[in-house]
Amino acid sequence: MSKKFEISFFRVNENSLYINWENIVSSEILFDIRRFESYLRKKIRYTDISHAYNTILIQFSSPITNFNVACEELRALYAQSQDLPIDEESQHWRIPVCYQKPYAVDLEKMSAELKMSENEIVRRHTKQVYTVYFIGFLPGFSYLGGLDPKIQFPRKSNPRTRIRKGSVGIGGSHTGVYTVESPGGWNIIGFTPIHFFDYSLESGCLTKSGDTVEFFEISPDQLKDYQK
Repeated sequence: MSKKFEISFFRVNENSLYINWENIVSSEILFDIRRFESYLRKKIRYTDISHAYNTILIQFSSPITNFNVACEELRALYAQSQDLPIDEESQHWRIPVCYQKPYAVDLEKMSAELKMSENEIVRRHTKQVYTVYFIGFLPGFSYLGGLDPKIQFPRKSNPRTRIRKGSVGIGGSHTGVYTVESPGGWNIIGFTPIHFFDYSLESGCLTKSGDTVEFFEISPDQLKDYQK
């Protein structure tokens, strides 16, 4: 039997509420959330359901007339969802990244402050298999958990006003790929030619919650081949 977690509820407005799990980043909690979310989509009337690391946000199609009753009904649905399969299978993605200048604009600084060679940072970044916890911040932006603790690095106190689409960054304990040009405070260590957000894709997003991602290093010449 799968692990059952304690959940709590918080009302957002007359139509919406949060369901909260323990405030940690956990693959077990992610699986539990994805399973429950999949079940909720079949059982309730809503306008939108989305999740983050340890929350589900439900926007109902009509006002919540009795919050306590709604919570009890959701708690009962949560119990029913235990040990059910998740409808959507996860996929594994291998993503090429060029970790050399001019793309790795923060790698030298990270190397100095971590007292670790640039090659070692790249080695550690490419040896991990990352989990997509959720999509947010930018269209198609995958929050990837599983970063080696040795190369975790704080976000910039003064974010850049412009980061190139395809930039691969590290922010705290996570890594990710900028899907569109935007401001941002993550430390940029490379660039990928793979589009994580593309209108030609059915959902617009390359990855989905529960997928896994693995990066591998390519040279600037190989990058040019990908861009042809």
